Amino acid sequence: MEFQPFWNTLLAGGIAACGWVARTIYAAVKALETDLANHKVEVAKTYATNNDMTRIEDKLDRILDKLDRKADK
Repeated sequence: MEFQPFWNTLLAGGIAACGWVARTIYAAVKALETDLANHKVEVAKTYATNNDMTRIEDKLDRILDKLDRKADK
């Protein structure tokens, strides 16, 4: 009995399965890259501006001054 056609079919099936897995992984990586690019755009929209940081620093200074006055008593 000849096993060559059996091995050829088995090898072709294995290569096809590996190709399908590689294509699926490649598509998933491309989708992740697109999602990451969209996420970077969304994050950039909500960065704290310089004016916001100044207001936060002013509020922190007021809180620290109050704490210093309480500690002095």
